[in-house]
This record gives sequence, structure tokens and C-alpha cells, in this order.
Amino acid sequence: MIAKSVYKAHVVGVDFAWKSASLSGNTNLIYDKFMAFPSDLDRDWRVYFGELSQYCNQVRGQHCTPRLADSVIVTASSAATFHKLEDYVCDGGIIICVEAPQGGVKIETPLCTFLERQLTMKGVMMGDHVFMKSP
Repeated sequence: MIAKSVYKAHVVGVDFAWKSASLSGNTNLIYDKFMAFPSDLDRDWRVYFGELSQYCNQVRGQHCTPRLADSVIVTASSAATFHKLEDYVCDGGIIICVEAPQGGVKIETPLCTFLERQLTMKGVMMGDHVFMKSP
């Protein structure tokens, strides 16, 4: 909400479909477009990213070069949402993780992906290391 209302950023909201449905009509204050996270990553991944790319380009408008998000802010409580984070952003993009799910989630990405694409990853921890490692 801060990104859109304070910084005037264009926001594509990605979350589980039931979460968007639970918001009470004020979604235009939170995001410009919403995409439901795929329930079956193996089957739906390619379609999902095709739609994400289209949404990013729609939000930017016709005057900009087509590309994925400049940055992604992950505030998820599910390990599944950390899958292939590098695919969400364009070259030079920034991945920001706020919190992390319990259970010691690992992000596995080849180092060369970060180096060649000049990606940046930042994190902010809420809670403590004991909470993060708990199953």
C-alpha cells in the first residue's frame, strides 16, 4: 500500500487467490493489477510468468520497453512463494524479502544468474533466528 500511495509506484499484486477475495473493495489502493499465485507450480509456471509479463507491461504503458518488474517485495508466509524469485524481476532488478516462513526456507539460484543479470537481494528479518528455524 505504501509503494502505491506514497511512492506512486505501479504495483502488481501476487498472492493466493483467496487473499485477494478477502480484501474489501479497496484493492485499488493496494495494487494496480492482481495475479493469483499458481496452485500447481510444475504445471502452471510458464503460463503464470507469461501473464505476469503482460501485467507488468500493461501497468507501465505503451511508452516503456517490455520487461518484468524492476523490483519484487516478498512478504510471504509460504515457502512456495520463494520459488524462482529471480524470474520475477528484469535484469538489474531488486528482490526484497521481508520476513521468512518458518522452517529454514532456502533459495536456490545459480550464482551466475545473479552476477550476469546484475540482480540485488536484500532482506529484513522480523522476529529472531529461532523463530525462522522452527518447523
